[in-house]
Amino acid sequence: MSNIEYRPEIDGPVYEALAEFLPVRVFDSHIHTGLPQHIVALSDERKKSKLGFFLDVALEFGCNAYEIAQEVRTTLFPEQMMEGLYFGFPFRETDLDANNAYVAGLIEDHGVQGLYMPRPDSTRDELEHALDAGFIGFKPYLDLVTDKSFAEMRLADYVPPALWEVTNDRGAILLIHLGRPGRLYDRYDIEDLSGACRRHPAAKVIMAHIGRPYIPSMIRDGIPEPYKALPNLWFDVCPICESGVLEVAIREVGPQRLLFATDSPVTYMRGRLGEWNGDRKFFSDMDFPWNTEREPAEKETRYTFFVYEQLLGLKKAAHATRLSSGDVEDILYNNAKALTSEAG
Repeated sequence: MSNIEYRPEIDGPVYEALAEFLPVRVFDSHIHTGLPQHIVALSDERKKSKLGFFLDVALEFGCNAYEIAQEVRTTLFPEQMMEGLYFGFPFRETDLDANNAYVAGLIEDHGVQGLYMPRPDSTRDELEHALDAGFIGFKPYLDLVTDKSFAEMRLADYVPPALWEVTNDRGAILLIHLGRPGRLYDRYDIEDLSGACRRHPAAKVIMAHIGRPYIPSMIRDGIPEPYKALPNLWFDVCPICESGVLEVAIREVGPQRLLFATDSPVTYMRGRLGEWNGDRKFFSDMDFPWNTEREPAEKETRYTFFVYEQLLGLKKAAHATRLSSGDVEDILYNNAKALTSEAG
């Protein structure tokens, strides 16, 4: 059902290397979920885009419906008790109402923690109703803004004042993906996000992907000082595989502000996120329209799961920064558990 094929000769030794590192409980703070019928067919142009590829992968894995997510966890992490923070696919091709309703059903039926996907013009009443219905926060996204490119957007275009106000008033979570060209160092994002966090101190803000420095060359200057100074800002580490990036994050903001996350189902692929010709690249053995530059077949046949590569990178970074077992457990479970328990 999940299209996950466990290969003992390849994946077994990797899991054995991870098992001694992983705590018994793991919290994944970035899980996309839904049903294939929530997403309309992608155009060829969108399939080749940096955003459309995610939906292409999601459809390959059944949109990570709850049952699929549970099956994958059991297969890949047989010794861990897994919890997570769930939300849908905040893209233009998604039926947001249906996808939000699906996550609401998971909250009610399975007791999961979930985030609501708002539109840029969502009203305060709608946002309040979402929290009253059991969501503990929000997952806005740039792709839902249709009249500007990512390079033209400011944070307020997709995280408007009403969203900040409700999040702050209710002590809810706001998971933000920064998408401007400067990535972690974009001066407009730094100005907008740090200012909004200061004005809304009760908002629990998570910066997805540590602001998108996926390879070491993208984080050479460390974490910007305005971000480090914010006590209500956390950083999720998905889907970063490069230990050098994670080492910088650990040293700059400390293990108590980092959250393990997978960005599944994209990390169900075999492969990794690494460097290719000076830029970041998703290495995969799957025949997607965007997967045009590939490594030799003999190398692809040895790929393990993307999520395993993430954890190997984190393990290496933890060793390099001399984290204690308690620090590791904070990143992999305690920080997200505390944050989600207090939210909404």
